[in-house]
Amino acid sequence: MAMFSMLGVPLLFIILSVNVRHLQGANYQAFFSDPSYAYLLNSLNIVNGKRPGHTDHPGTTVQLLGGLVLEVDSFIGTLKGETKSVSVKVLEDPESYIKKISNVFISIVAVAVFLFGMQVYLATKRLGLAIIVQAFPLSFPAFLEHLPRLEPEPLLVASSYLLATILVPLATGSAEKLFCSRRTALMTGIIMGIGVVTKVTFAPLLLFLFVFRGYKARLLVSIALVTTVIILTIPIWTLVPRIISWLIGIMTHSGRYGTGEAGLPSASNLLANGMALWRNAPLMFYFIPVLLISLLTFKKDMSSSGLNRFLVVILVVLISFLAITIKHPGVHYLMPMMALSGFLIVVISLTFPWRNSVFFVPIISVICVLFVHGAIQQTKRVLLNYQKQHNEFSRLKEVAQQYGCRVISYYYRSSSQEYALSFGNDFAGNIYKKQLTDLYPDFMTYNIWKHWFSGFKSRYSRTEMKDLLHNADPICLLGTTALPYAGQPAVKILEKTEQAYLYQFLGWDIHSTMDQDKVKSEDK
Repeated sequence: MAMFSMLGVPLLFIILSVNVRHLQGANYQAFFSDPSYAYLLNSLNIVNGKRPGHTDHPGTTVQLLGGLVLEVDSFIGTLKGETKSVSVKVLEDPESYIKKISNVFISIVAVAVFLFGMQVYLATKRLGLAIIVQAFPLSFPAFLEHLPRLEPEPLLVASSYLLATILVPLATGSAEKLFCSRRTALMTGIIMGIGVVTKVTFAPLLLFLFVFRGYKARLLVSIALVTTVIILTIPIWTLVPRIISWLIGIMTHSGRYGTGEAGLPSASNLLANGMALWRNAPLMFYFIPVLLISLLTFKKDMSSSGLNRFLVVILVVLISFLAITIKHPGVHYLMPMMALSGFLIVVISLTFPWRNSVFFVPIISVICVLFVHGAIQQTKRVLLNYQKQHNEFSRLKEVAQQYGCRVISYYYRSSSQEYALSFGNDFAGNIYKKQLTDLYPDFMTYNIWKHWFSGFKSRYSRTEMKDLLHNADPICLLGTTALPYAGQPAVKILEKTEQAYLYQFLGWDIHSTMDQDKVKSEDK
């Protein structure tokens, strides 16, 4: 009976994820192509024996698992008599392959949620508590938004649930068994390794190393962690110096992604980031005083149990996550901690002063239901707003057609599948330019940073663009970022909405903002 009860929340995860994905729509629209298409084409790199070009997170586990899904799908297709290569199939229909990989990720998350619930039930014999802690992470809107996407976050969620599953015996009092178990130490290190290779934002959870007593147990965890990291990063070993430099830049500079001056952001920026984080994930902040109360009151009567050490570590982990995210804002960076929030409820249920009250679980249940309902509604509003943006792009494309324009995307949020493929190909080392050129020979885009037009294979020279503008239909640019030269006579704003811009080119003067030496060099 308990086992069947534990299946309810994992099924809810699947149902909500599928519905959110349906509401989101295509992955190439609005904001979703980043990073979905980058991970798709880097997964294709893995299948083709090529080195991934995208290593920022580093995200290698996402690419390896995505490559495995593509390889299995290709093998099944071969058994059915399909003759197209896996590269052609993916580039022809990227949306279906993103969906297939996403389905695998969602399934992994569901399994991790089930295992966590079963472990809590077996350790506490409290069915209601087990169900609530399984579901509590759904209280965060960002959690719901990111689960169905092709990105590191779903695997971070699964890794956090699995780590919590391993550590439940410690939280429930089986401390000595946990400390003495080599298998538990090794499994903890492996899960930590998977998590940190998936995305470095998992790193604060490595502090759970210190809940183990003695250097031998910690050494086993460390060996398993380092070994897992080494194995999973085999495809990107040659890029490790670049990755380290990238991460150091992020940690030591005040701007986003390692930009700006060295040092911390200004106090005003940190305050603004903190307030934004409070608005988007207030529950994370509420846990701090609750854990402090548990720590200060629980140590008086059970200081020898080892749970004090656990409370200190988990409090430091939570504060570390908040500190990292406030410096580099983005509520999705808290996803591992959100996934661990159910585990925090387990700890609180064992240490909080009112833990023995008959109202404790009902109160937590009501809070969970209310916050989950709110999260679902907020997620729906966000996704409907993305749909609205996509509809605006569709409408502006119709406007451009009325002007007789050929529409060209100029930003990766331009709701164009071809541009999404171009974006992903750039992050995959530009390996698939020939196949993409063959599949989409008419594709053209404008690079708003380097100020040039290009197809999949190469950029257009100034002479080629002059001929094209002279002999072909007018060209209109469509994207979400206002062009800096919109006021120049050469560009006429056809229409502007709150989220999208459409421009028509009347000549080549758009390159007046380019460095003239580069223009002359290009003409040669």
